[in-house]
Amino acid sequence: MGICPPEAIVDTTHTERDQYELNGEVLHNNQLVPRQESLTNTTTPATTTAFRRTESSITVYYQNVRGLRTKIEDLFLTVSNAEYDIIALTETWLNEEIHSVQLFGTNYTVYRNDRDPSATGKKRGGGVLIAVSSKINSSKSASRVSNSIEHLWVNVYGSGSTVAVGVVYIAPELAVETDVIEQHIESAFTITESLRSCDCHLLLGDYNQPGLVWTSSSTGFLYPDPSKSRFSTPSSVLVDGMATMDMKQINDVKNNRDRTLDLIFINAEFVPRCSVSEAVEPLIQADLFHPALVANLQYTYPINYHDCADETEFDFHKADIAALSRAIGNLNWSQLLDGSIDSAVEIFTSQMSQFFHRFVPAPRTRGKPPWSNHQLRELKRLRAAALRRYINCRNPFTKREFNFASSSYRTLNRHLYSKYVQRKETDLKRNPKSFWHFMNEKRQTSGLPTSMFLDTKVAESREAICNLFIYLMPANFCMLMI
Repeated sequence: MGICPPEAIVDTTHTERDQYELNGEVLHNNQLVPRQESLTNTTTPATTTAFRRTESSITVYYQNVRGLRTKIEDLFLTVSNAEYDIIALTETWLNEEIHSVQLFGTNYTVYRNDRDPSATGKKRGGGVLIAVSSKINSSKSASRVSNSIEHLWVNVYGSGSTVAVGVVYIAPELAVETDVIEQHIESAFTITESLRSCDCHLLLGDYNQPGLVWTSSSTGFLYPDPSKSRFSTPSSVLVDGMATMDMKQINDVKNNRDRTLDLIFINAEFVPRCSVSEAVEPLIQADLFHPALVANLQYTYPINYHDCADETEFDFHKADIAALSRAIGNLNWSQLLDGSIDSAVEIFTSQMSQFFHRFVPAPRTRGKPPWSNHQLRELKRLRAAALRRYINCRNPFTKREFNFASSSYRTLNRHLYSKYVQRKETDLKRNPKSFWHFMNEKRQTSGLPTSMFLDTKVAESREAICNLFIYLMPANFCMLMI
């Protein structure tokens, strides 16, 4: 039986800590020793990301993934190591049966626009999503946009400014329809009108306009080359519409046919502050027609990050109960009666918090992801160092070095995750409560659901739910008696 990625369940089983061989390469004494070549000469300090991001820089990853239904675990494992602020994906092929937590865990807030079969007449394909780091304040755009097109906008909030990030997928059969392009432009214009002069509008997507051949201008953006492009009415509407909004195309990465299907538009004043390059390592194996892209936006205003400390947890099984009881017994309880109820509650809470911190240990925290061990963290460090060297000096040697380090990390990461899932599936049989605790955390709910079903009956209140059980139980008891 398979279960969705259980990265939030605490795992206390310590396995897979010994030396692990990876296709002939071994991590031994914290050193990765390949059979043919070595990375042991690395002197680069540890890092968790290849991008030297400041507080005013946003890193956006974009890819047409050509379906995620068969790549759920692949994306989940790569995202667990990703450091992108925003991930925008097209052609997700998702539906309501696939939950976002299966793809991104709890590291990202995910906004989706899956294909609507009733609107398109197609049950599969299409769909877009934007995933924003859970550390960043974001929300789905409240501006009016057309629901008949697979596009989506999300606002990322900075100190005094906003970045509106949009993603769109226009299927080939729709890309030749002028009214579809016009509806998309109208929606994009609605977003632009809602922004202030200091805000940024970044729009990424697969427009399926292969007739447009883009060439660089002297000011950093790209425009369709009149002598090489094959203009159609829809493509002309797209170009004219973006020009009306003063949105400039900045992606010059071409596919294997020397064409650019995936376009990135940004308002003109931000062109000098945004760079686009092909992703060194795609989150999902890249399609030949759609290379994965990374946009790095240097932003004037610092981005607002959630600034909330995690709640302290205590391991009462290992508490010094005798000392805790003495401390509580020696507490001057009369002081709670001298003031108001609010002051009494405040004093009591403060005292108990002090006692818990003194006599109740906190559980030992583990690194993320929960299946990680020392070997995997070391491989992650080596991979990050190799990636940084390749970005700083792109040549066949640094590329081969990075590919080797990345392959080693991915192999061990998948192996440890597979073992972790097996243990969780075993725990499900022995302790079902832990599984439902995990599910409630993911759904961010607890207790009874808001609605329950029995055959054709629907209950949406506590009393109605109880009546469903009253109706159900006699029938079950009769079956047991028979």
